[in-house]
Amino acid sequence: MPNDALTSLSKAEFFLARNRHADALPLIRAAEKRSRDRFLKAEIAWRLGETLRALGRFEEALKAYRSARRFYRLCRVPSESLRAALGASACLRILGRYPEARGIWAANDRSGGFRPPDDPSREDVLLETALVERGLGNHAAAGRILRKCIPSLTKRNDIEALQHAWWALGGVERFSGNYVRALRAFREAERMAGRLKDPHSRAYALCGQAGTLRVLGKGRESFRKYQQAYSIFKRVEDLFGQAYGLCGMGNAERVWGNASKTIPLYERSAKLYARVGDEGSMAFAFWGLGGSYRRMGEIHKSRACYRRAYGLFQKVKDERGLIMCLLGSARTETLFGNQAAARRALRQAALHARRSGLPYEKSLCRLEWERLGNADNSSFNQFLSFGIPPSVVRLWKDIP
Repeated sequence: MPNDALTSLSKAEFFLARNRHADALPLIRAAEKRSRDRFLKAEIAWRLGETLRALGRFEEALKAYRSARRFYRLCRVPSESLRAALGASACLRILGRYPEARGIWAANDRSGGFRPPDDPSREDVLLETALVERGLGNHAAAGRILRKCIPSLTKRNDIEALQHAWWALGGVERFSGNYVRALRAFREAERMAGRLKDPHSRAYALCGQAGTLRVLGKGRESFRKYQQAYSIFKRVEDLFGQAYGLCGMGNAERVWGNASKTIPLYERSAKLYARVGDEGSMAFAFWGLGGSYRRMGEIHKSRACYRRAYGLFQKVKDERGLIMCLLGSARTETLFGNQAAARRALRQAALHARRSGLPYEKSLCRLEWERLGNADNSSFNQFLSFGIPPSVVRLWKDIP
């Protein structure tokens, strides 16, 4: 009955307004079963997608958004269909399925689906397109789109979209080697999240800061930021966020602390990533395990973890992940005394780095060649240009 569906939906809205997504979920499911009206079905499916995405259940959220989009199209409501497309694209992006996400916007463009220049949703589409391009490694293109969006979003005082744009720009700056600018962008994203009273977005901004701080040599501060984010993700019951926080804490602890302490962090992270179906992110947990086991002297386990990570990175076509995995494998093979295998891994890593155009990763390749005595010490100055302290660069060269 429509009234029963509306009653369940109204109760769910009470919990959604308080970020209690787990409490809202059964009520939305109940409304879904009771609804017969097409437009109401579309509205319920969209709310289901939003709720599942907030809980880190991206495969299920993707199905809900696609259902919503289908019903909105049947009802001939293009603006709401676009809203569902944005949700579907976000899920595909988080799951590492960037070409599929890009396909949504290519199809939308062909069908004349983009909004006119004065339509506020145009910035929403541009912002999502930038995030997809960032995921595909097109950082320059993503940066151009984001810098174009931010002034117009500021003008219309869209704090929610601005928060997302600053967070995305932080990621672009980070992967472009501009770490100080990245940190500023992530801090602005956190400030915007505070204005919105949105703990979920604040947690992602904290993770962005934490990853940047780790590269800049501020390991303890990085760990604390990840820890803060993990606590928030746990409170709002975001499984993906919890996995992200655990993996980040592992990365900070592995480089700057005790490698053995990272094993349970990475293992818990990998299990949670498996639960949400994110193989690309799970690969980074295995990559972290490979590095930790190497530092602990457990070379066979290190090799096995890198093999597992490499297969997953290949599957999701993650160029950066492949570079990091090959660099880790090269260090492991060096400790194993297998110089030929180490050089093969480094040649492959350098090839991926040139193709991806990632400056930091290119410098890491150079650093590894220097460790093998096959190059000069030019990587030192490259890292300094990123704002990374000399003591940190020396540490990277010295640790196993």
